[in-house]
Amino acid sequence: MDLSSDEDDDWFYRSDYDSSCDSKIDLLYQRYLEEGLDLSDKYSTPVNDSDDSKTIYSFASSQKKPDQKYIELCKSKPDQYKRCSLEIIGVQEAECTPLDDYHYPPEKIYISGRSKCGQAFNEDIVVVEILSNVPSSLHQKEGKVVTVVERTRYEDIDHPIFVCTPSDMERKMMFPACKTVPKIRISNRHVLRERQKEEKYLIEIYKYDELEGCLRFDKFFKILPNEIENYCFLVAFLKWDTTCQYPLGAVIGVVDTMRSNALRITEIQHRVRSFYPQDTVNAVNEIIRKEEEHVQPSDIDDTFVFTIDRKNTKIMDDGFSVEVLENTTNSDEIVYKVGVHIADVCRLVQKDDPIDMEARERCKTIYAGMGAKPCHMIPACLSRDRLSLQQDRLRHVFSLYFEINNEGRVLKYPEQESVRRCVIKARKNLCYEEVQDVLLRNKNIDVPGLSEKLRIMFRLATKLRIHRLQDAHYAFPGNTLLGLDKDNDIDIHEAHYLVEEFMILTNQSMANMLKVAYPNHIPLRVHDYPDAQETQSWLEEQNGIEDIVMSLQQRNLTINDDVTHTIGFGNMIRNGCPDYVPVDRRIWNALNNAYESNDDRKLKILLRTDDHHPKQCVALQKWNLFQRKAKYIRGQSQDDNHFGLRLRPYTTGTSPIRKYTDLVIQRLLLAKIQNASFPPYTEEEIDDICKSSNKKIHKEEGLFRQYRMHVNADHLLTSNSVKISAVIVGLPGQTSIELMIPQFSEEPFHLRFNVLGLCSQPQLEQNQGKIRKVFAKWKKRIYDRDRISFHDRRDIERCCFTIDPNGSLVSMRYVDWVALLCASIEDGSEESRSIFSRIIPEFRMLPSEDDENMFASDVSSEVNGNKYILKHLCHFQRMFEVGQTLTVQIEARSRHGSLVPNIQLVYATDTVAFCLPHVVDPILCLSRYITTPTKLTYRNEAEYIRIWTPILEMEEVTNIVRNEDSPLVKNVPVTFHTPTSGTFTLYSGFCRKRNIDFGFPGLSEDDDIGEGDDSNTDNGNDDDDDVEFIQIASGDFLCIRFNVSVSNVGEKVSAYNKCEETTDIMDHTDPTQTYDWVGHAKTTKIRRLGNRAAARFEIGFSLHNSPAIPDIGRYNCTLELLIKSNVSRRAETTLRKLWEATDLAKAIALGRRVPKFDPSYLEDIDRLEKDIIEPNVDIPRNNTMQQVAINVALKSSFSLIQGPPGTGKTFTGIKLIYLFHQLNKMTEATGERRQILYCGPSNKSVDLVARWMKEKFMNCNKAPRMVRFYSQTYECVDFPIPGRMESSRRSLKNAKPDPFLTDNDVAVHHLIRKSGKQHAEELKRYDNMFRQRKYDITFGDVQMYLKTLSEATIEELQSADVIFCTTAMAANRKLLKGTEGRIYQCIIDESGMCTEPETMVPIIATEATQVVLIGDHKQLQPIIMSRAAKELGLDVSLFERYAKLKRHLTMLNQQYRMNPWICSFPSQAFYDNELTTDRTYTSGWLVNRPLKIWKDNSPMTHKPIAFFHVEGKETTLDVSTEDGNEKSKSNMDEARLVVKIFTRLVDTEKINQTDVRILSQYNAQRQLIQHKLVSETRYRDVRVDTVVASQGGESDYIILSTVRSMPRPLIEHRPALGWRLRHLGFITDTHQINVALTRAKKGLIIVGNKHLLRCDPTWEALLKFYEANNRVFSVFPPP
Repeated sequence: MDLSSDEDDDWFYRSDYDSSCDSKIDLLYQRYLEEGLDLSDKYSTPVNDSDDSKTIYSFASSQKKPDQKYIELCKSKPDQYKRCSLEIIGVQEAECTPLDDYHYPPEKIYISGRSKCGQAFNEDIVVVEILSNVPSSLHQKEGKVVTVVERTRYEDIDHPIFVCTPSDMERKMMFPACKTVPKIRISNRHVLRERQKEEKYLIEIYKYDELEGCLRFDKFFKILPNEIENYCFLVAFLKWDTTCQYPLGAVIGVVDTMRSNALRITEIQHRVRSFYPQDTVNAVNEIIRKEEEHVQPSDIDDTFVFTIDRKNTKIMDDGFSVEVLENTTNSDEIVYKVGVHIADVCRLVQKDDPIDMEARERCKTIYAGMGAKPCHMIPACLSRDRLSLQQDRLRHVFSLYFEINNEGRVLKYPEQESVRRCVIKARKNLCYEEVQDVLLRNKNIDVPGLSEKLRIMFRLATKLRIHRLQDAHYAFPGNTLLGLDKDNDIDIHEAHYLVEEFMILTNQSMANMLKVAYPNHIPLRVHDYPDAQETQSWLEEQNGIEDIVMSLQQRNLTINDDVTHTIGFGNMIRNGCPDYVPVDRRIWNALNNAYESNDDRKLKILLRTDDHHPKQCVALQKWNLFQRKAKYIRGQSQDDNHFGLRLRPYTTGTSPIRKYTDLVIQRLLLAKIQNASFPPYTEEEIDDICKSSNKKIHKEEGLFRQYRMHVNADHLLTSNSVKISAVIVGLPGQTSIELMIPQFSEEPFHLRFNVLGLCSQPQLEQNQGKIRKVFAKWKKRIYDRDRISFHDRRDIERCCFTIDPNGSLVSMRYVDWVALLCASIEDGSEESRSIFSRIIPEFRMLPSEDDENMFASDVSSEVNGNKYILKHLCHFQRMFEVGQTLTVQIEARSRHGSLVPNIQLVYATDTVAFCLPHVVDPILCLSRYITTPTKLTYRNEAEYIRIWTPILEMEEVTNIVRNEDSPLVKNVPVTFHTPTSGTFTLYSGFCRKRNIDFGFPGLSEDDDIGEGDDSNTDNGNDDDDDVEFIQIASGDFLCIRFNVSVSNVGEKVSAYNKCEETTDIMDHTDPTQTYDWVGHAKTTKIRRLGNRAAARFEIGFSLHNSPAIPDIGRYNCTLELLIKSNVSRRAETTLRKLWEATDLAKAIALGRRVPKFDPSYLEDIDRLEKDIIEPNVDIPRNNTMQQVAINVALKSSFSLIQGPPGTGKTFTGIKLIYLFHQLNKMTEATGERRQILYCGPSNKSVDLVARWMKEKFMNCNKAPRMVRFYSQTYECVDFPIPGRMESSRRSLKNAKPDPFLTDNDVAVHHLIRKSGKQHAEELKRYDNMFRQRKYDITFGDVQMYLKTLSEATIEELQSADVIFCTTAMAANRKLLKGTEGRIYQCIIDESGMCTEPETMVPIIATEATQVVLIGDHKQLQPIIMSRAAKELGLDVSLFERYAKLKRHLTMLNQQYRMNPWICSFPSQAFYDNELTTDRTYTSGWLVNRPLKIWKDNSPMTHKPIAFFHVEGKETTLDVSTEDGNEKSKSNMDEARLVVKIFTRLVDTEKINQTDVRILSQYNAQRQLIQHKLVSETRYRDVRVDTVVASQGGESDYIILSTVRSMPRPLIEHRPALGWRLRHLGFITDTHQINVALTRAKKGLIIVGNKHLLRCDPTWEALLKFYEANNRVFSVFPPP
């Protein structure tokens, strides 16, 4: 049998085929996907450990019966125990909705933590215990699940199959798309056994053996990080032990959602029943056999019956007939007899037979359309071939007739005697499109008389609809711009409501008829009124807008028992309504076009579609939020109103082939007309049917939402992106804004501020407790190749420009808008035309409500008059308010294994847009994910470069998108030479003036500064000096955008924004008919065009992960230049030079044996005194291990010195500088000059050593001549350069050179200005000019200054003995030119904080002969922004790599800083008790008078440690700002206590404030504490730092705030890794804990939540240590 048939009854034939585990059948069509696996007991029996310490859950998922005691507690203690429906909203959290509360919507109960969620499935009915001791400040009840009352999913399946997506953190964890369980831990034992190194990327796939009831390992599947969103996995649920956080599962299939049937995946996810049980198949076959033997009926009703349904539909439940009745009176009234003919299903499908039981289980036919096969309630071979009212086929029907006059009044309803059960033959099957052509386009059907019948029915339906809905009838449905939802498509609107209105009329008629006959046995469809309090709040918020919402006209709303309100145009005169109504500009244009072209229908659609208008869209969206769900109930009460349809009572009975409730109604109708004494269903059966139907309908809603989302995304994927106006419908807070785009989703899009590159935290404006406005600010470099400017140079420096938030809107007077709506309803009247003719011209001319002078139409860093740009960061802001519109562009993107519409671009102005994809996933857009991790040793240089360069690039692209300095350049001509590559040109002078440095040595740095004429790039005759392209070793990245014109949304045509097109065409192009093509690329080659006086750069690029371009050719583009930092470029370029590096550099990089020194050098070392014995140098003598470390470092070409806290590693480094200098002086006699380079990862770490070196050797004759070489960013703090790029990076906000080094002739940029220096006077002249006449400065002045500055710097570096700089500056061109290979020794301090490439840069670039790494890999690691790069080993420093290899390492083990009690725990936890305290050298930590809070007066035995417990409430930053990175935390309660402790130490204990330092791991907490100290105390300049910033520092007393906190009842007793990461974050980082605990010399005070901190092993051990010594307190000061 061909199972690939496209027939509708494909599922029936598949069901009739024995397909169990048939390998020939596609995995997606295996029966066990729906029915689950039948596995042996070993897969099913959970292990429920009796050890309470290991048990997580109090009940198991396999528990079949609820704990009755909790059900009883719901009755006896309803305030503490509640029966709820559970919804899993996250891995560690759920929300429970009480089912017995009468308030709507009920107050939800929040569940936090896996153990409190229990082993409950999503949508389970559970009993929740309210946790009464949770602080009320959380504004939500907290609880825990104590038992499952009823399992609503997979209640009869032990081993269901879930559609899952993999975790991007742990491949062995899967997320079910349906959220039935939060996560599934899949089996990975074969991976661990056979391919453990690839564990992060391999997934085990199993085959199901049905005969054996087992799973057999089949193969490995490798999934790369960039592919993770494109796949979904079919995972079998095996078992869930009470000792395991998550259930165990096994992957049985992999589906590529980009290629496979995504709609089928959706059906599996939502458990749509496709296969039929065998008894159903047999019953259907038996009916077919009997029907074929049955004699055709002779008594056929010859009524002219026709059907109307979807195009290509083969299942028609109902048909229509209409005829004119003879007029028996003398009136002019015309009466029509309208017949509704419903397929007689109960004739063939008997109650409780196998077909009926399966239909009841399915509830309804799932007919998504949109390319998906229908899943029929009744098999298609029966429903289609035997029941459906197909054309020219005899069919049994129930016929109900109505008599309706020409005014739409029903004169006679069907009665028991008039309902006929007969046989008819449909004359014509019509689709909606054919009917629409008849109704609106005056086309005729080829069946005589049928077209007129349709017109009659349409007139009647319209009248009926107006009677029912009144003016709301005139509203057009939303979600229609793309025309994807066929039932709501605007093109078939009239035809659809023709059918709908007669279906509603028939359903209501049956409800009335059956409610009389069987009042307690009829399933009614009811829809309750919305909650009165919610309604009142909504009305108050709308302030008159509700009265112009077309779809709500004449709604009668109950506000309370005595007050009602009717929505309608007639309310416009009341006080409080707005003066103006905002109208989207594209709708404004379309309205004008429709009016001018006399297109009345389009005019009406535009006016009457609420989704088209911002305020109305918001009002309707908020209205929908508090509407109750329609549901089926048994008709036993008077509460039978259907609020949505505006009638009562109501049921559904017109679709018995497709809906089970309709089939039930048909059986009741049959019993009624047969005068049956009893109804065919009991009350209990009706209750059960109603409950089941409600549940299935709810599930179907989610299914169809996903269907539509996929189809919309598929439409975008196959056509193009769509630029559209989104309506702001919500402002949840500082995290995001909610955007409504009805064309693509019924749910709001959440646009997070953290992807928009804000320069500060969004500012909220609140009123009456609600957020009314949000202000967002940016600082961006925005340039224009054509130098189009909007601002004066001084304005850019001092102003923050405000973008018009209503720039895409126009305003119309409220009264005029109402008049327009009313006129559109008066169809065709002269009055209507006159109103249109009056209002439309006024509407077109009406100015914006806001004063345009207050707003900037566009923003740019370009300045008027083509003057030299002094400030490059353009500061601008925009206000967001509910009801405004925001222009966005939508694209299709894979997310969690499904294709969905996604916001691609967000427009601040028409020309400034933010690209979200490369911000969200920079590696996917700009680079590539790799899976090869770093190694301990490497085979050769090629392997080293091959592994490291892509890891570096992954980290760099992540940093680039976090850096707000990326310039945007408009109007750049870009030529695409092939579909995947192209070039663009920019003048050298243009780039230099704007600090755009592509970093191409030999081309960008040495060219002259010719300006050229950017507007004549194609006409110049200066190409005599063109050079050939050179390949770029370290390319930059581009986000390329250009405008494309489309004739219709969804139909792609050629791009109009080509450079050869005229400006006029572009100006007159309708922006609503365009979209922006967006691509990402990497620069690959460059050449210079023209002579040096007017050089242009032609830069080649290659597209990466980008859509196809419309055409090869030239386009006018906007380029976002995602340029690598100089640090990263140097690192990558230097790393690629490993081939040419010294033998030592190669040996260090590859992990080989390092070269040895020749004997003569070792003899010099032996003659050298190994310690500093100088009368004017106060440095302690070496201890044993320090001496060992120095000896090894002196005699080895490569060595490591590990210096735990307080062990004197800084002094050891200083001594090495001195000793290396003495060795270098020995060689000067031979004419060889040697220099020393001392570098570190940060300016702070280098400044510390340089300062100490200068201080200690200030008066020493043998001291080396030392200089501190800063980057230009730091130099510009002291000597600003006009027009040089000011950085917006928060990390550089407080960047400045060390004052001590600048004042004491160490900093190079100060030394070169010292009197007597060759270039000093010239540099000072420029300094004065830049300070006093900056507005007169030219670009040439700056270039000449930079040239002089470079020459002076190089000369200064040549004369130095020791150069201090960061590792990044070690490869600086000026340093390398100034030293010219004379660097002999390279000491890299804090090398545990350097990435390996950062460490290798100075080693390779300087070609040093001797390398010493100083650091401690147990303290801070390198800070890595890319998690993917971190997983591959970028966070493992070169120091740590060699420490793991146990090579070249000497550890200093004696500390002098900390009191032994402070040192005790870090030594135990981090250094295996090897770190000891020298009790003979106590000057650092010994005190004569211990603090009173220690409760011990003994200087030697007191315990200067304390932990103060406080349960505070943490808050979170939502975007990265100067106050901290995104997600940075603060805790007000801890901040108060920290300030209290500080003031006690200073005021009462008389500690100097400079001896106290406050630390926190969160910058937001640091800022909060600093603010409280300034605002609430008299102390200023208190040292408050982050733990990271404190590395290398020390203080007498440290107060540490851990910040993280939560109520104790919510804390998990056995938390999973994910829970700890979420609720503890990086305070669990052992490296940071080590640093935090080891900064104090005389006293350490920790403030935190001890209950939460115990969830981390390290903090748990610390608390046990402190508790054992009675150092944990709950109050301050301690009792």
